[in-house]
Amino acid sequence: MAANRKLPFGYRMELGKIVVHPKEAEIVTYIFRQYILGASYKDLVENLRNQDMPYDQGRLWNKNMVARILENGKYTGQPGWPSIISMEMFERASEKRSSKITPSKKTDAQKVLRRLSGGSGAEVEQTVLRLLNLLIMEPQQISAPQPIPASLNRVLELRSALDHELEQQPINEDAVKRLTMELASAQYEEIGSQEYETERLRHLFQRQAPMQNLDAELLQAAVNRIHVHGNKIKIQLKNGQILERRA
Repeated sequence: MAANRKLPFGYRMELGKIVVHPKEAEIVTYIFRQYILGASYKDLVENLRNQDMPYDQGRLWNKNMVARILENGKYTGQPGWPSIISMEMFERASEKRSSKITPSKKTDAQKVLRRLSGGSGAEVEQTVLRLLNLLIMEPQQISAPQPIPASLNRVLELRSALDHELEQQPINEDAVKRLTMELASAQYEEIGSQEYETERLRHLFQRQAPMQNLDAELLQAAVNRIHVHGNKIKIQLKNGQILERRA
């Protein structure tokens, strides 16, 4: 076989006429059949390299060669070309190729998932779906994390300082006002925002019906960040609570 093929793989010339090359035709049929059954280009190339019928002499099979065969309608018996495969087989292979070539449009939930996790995938999507459905079924599982010790210490220090100022006579109103505002801010940082978010999340999940597919609005309203480490997925809710599950 010449390095530069003048005829499609599966055919040869005999007495000036295009005829089927029996051994190559078996390979053509094999490629179509296995591809329809689910074999990938990579699978086919690996198997074809283990047999003794090259596409071109001196060259190893590659994905481009496999694609060239799967795309060639001459094998169905177009005018001037003997038939090697049926039209039905060719159409089934073409449908599969089209479904792989045409990327599926991402849903709104998948877009949000990608933004929260830095990536996405079916396993991540299904794991997040299961975790959120658990919260829909049991909203009481939503709870505020324990206060950060440093924040709590700051609150205690400010309370002590404020008590001290209030015991002084005459009262330093500017100092009391400043300490009161600082204390309020520290208390909010300690538990205020977490408690508010926790209650908001509970109400949010109580109103939500179990999901068959991820809901983009719920995902955006409830989740702050998604961390993916191998097969371990952690969801950080808006109140800071961490949920963990293996994919």
